[in-house]
Amino acid sequence: MRAVRTEIIEADREGIERAARLIRTGGIAAFPTETVYGLGADAFDADAVQRIFTAKGRPADNPLIVHCADFGMVRRVALEIPLAVERLSAEFWPGPLTVVLKKRPEIPAAVTAGLSTVAVRIPAHPAALALIRAAGTPIAAPSANSSGRPSPTAARHVYDDLNGKIPLILDGGSCGVGVESTVLDLSGGEPVVLRQGGCPLERIEAALGQKVKTIGRENGAGETGQSAPKSPGMKYRHYAPACEVRTFGGGNVSEILKAHENCVQKNLKSAIITVEHRKNLYGDGRVLVLGRDAEEAARNLFRVFRDAEREYAVLLCEELPEDGLGAAVNDRMRCAAAGNELKNEN
Repeated sequence: MRAVRTEIIEADREGIERAARLIRTGGIAAFPTETVYGLGADAFDADAVQRIFTAKGRPADNPLIVHCADFGMVRRVALEIPLAVERLSAEFWPGPLTVVLKKRPEIPAAVTAGLSTVAVRIPAHPAALALIRAAGTPIAAPSANSSGRPSPTAARHVYDDLNGKIPLILDGGSCGVGVESTVLDLSGGEPVVLRQGGCPLERIEAALGQKVKTIGRENGAGETGQSAPKSPGMKYRHYAPACEVRTFGGGNVSEILKAHENCVQKNLKSAIITVEHRKNLYGDGRVLVLGRDAEEAARNLFRVFRDAEREYAVLLCEELPEDGLGAAVNDRMRCAAAGNELKNEN
């Protein structure tokens, strides 16, 4: 791929119009959302969508999420909109909830990895909504990082990964949620969470008035006879810094300290990742604090991963309680720890 000049510009009116022109003319641009930065293209332009996959090094069987500005755009993308979507949209849109629906035939196969379903959401970030409106089209966008890397929560993270590969990055500051959207499959009979994320499971269940099944990445192969997952984040190792990540159940202080001591004996510089109120449990060990609670941990996790990879060989991550955003944080930690070699992406 020929190198291009990558610019970081403010996500103001002028910057948004520049990015919108790129997208209207078949280009790609990175932009902020409330979850992570996305790398977007016109969702109806197969050639433009392919540029996303090329820039990221993303596997072709990993579907994209289509970002819409309003319900009218959702109807341009989805063939069927169950009543549950209207109930959930009133509660969570704009916001970090993605729903998987039957797709309209106008959506290219490249967006959906050849599946008959499409993942759709309305983001909450004002710059993302302004960009979609200015472009006049739904925008297909995965996270704006190299495949396998921690997702970007600041414009500089995008630049670090994709400098020379994309023309434009809209800088809208740090992302407020910090982990990707929750993905809820509504294309079948029962709702199923395919990926934990910025919309906690408990809130979805309360809105629907029922328990909701969740499935792990390893069970998310896709439709019968196909290997493509219905959602990003189900098949490949992702969110991973350029160092080893290990995870430990919450409360396993002695096990974490033992692992830290083993690293010291092997001359491997390691850090323990936990939340504020637990840092004193680890004495003089190197501790990286994610924040005071699960919400701050979600906001800071990928930044901590990216900062830590410059200094440490091993990251020892203490998992959080599974309620609220803790489930999403734990999911990202576990995915990052899924192997020792960077493979494919989120």
